[in-house]
Amino acid sequence: SGWLLLLLIPISALGAIGFPALQSIASRAVPDDAQGALQGVMTSLASIAMVIAPLLMTQTFAVFTDGTLPFYLPGAPFLLAALIMALCLMVFLRRPTVSDR
Repeated sequence: SGWLLLLLIPISALGAIGFPALQSIASRAVPDDAQGALQGVMTSLASIAMVIAPLLMTQTFAVFTDGTLPFYLPGAPFLLAALIMALCLMVFLRRPTVSDR
């Protein structure tokens, strides 16, 4: 419904500031002569994710809702996203700290 769309606009706007903030934080972690490489890699990864994510999630949704499995799970893409986020969190928590370098 229309009111739900209006409610989600500010939430999506908050999400839109996440990537520039991440770029800003990451740019402080590399020397000046590596800024171009950093921004190129980050933008490339974001672009690849924008291509792969819809394909992966729509196929996941299709597999879990087409009736061939013994169960119906339309929330499977959300579970997959949660699993991917959990994996990212584990990588983040295992990163070396500044004192370890």
